[in-house]
Amino acid sequence: MTAAEKRHAAAAAKMIAGLPKGGALVVVHAHTAIRPMKALIAAQRGAAVVAAMRVVAAPSHLDELAIVSGTELPVHREPFVSTYRAHARAIQPPLPEIPAPAALTSWGYGC
Repeated sequence: MTAAEKRHAAAAAKMIAGLPKGGALVVVHAHTAIRPMKALIAAQRGAAVVAAMRVVAAPSHLDELAIVSGTELPVHREPFVSTYRAHARAIQPPLPEIPAPAALTSWGYGC
């Protein structure tokens, strides 16, 4: 296990230990991480605590905002989420520039 993996595991264990018993919203980085996160919570805190949790995947910040807006549950973000999003931003190609349509510029709009 690398040092980064050890840091991530320790941060995840600390986050799980701090979850309230009454329920919370846990944000993970991908849909494939939902079941392992529930298993980790169950192993560390028990089945009653995992039953009160809502574990959701939010690969992007906009996904997270859509999920957490309007919820009254406390929100806890799994520590790997920020690392995953930073990596996704780093490998994403830049968006292409789209020129304005000719019809709008010929009438003086957008000039």
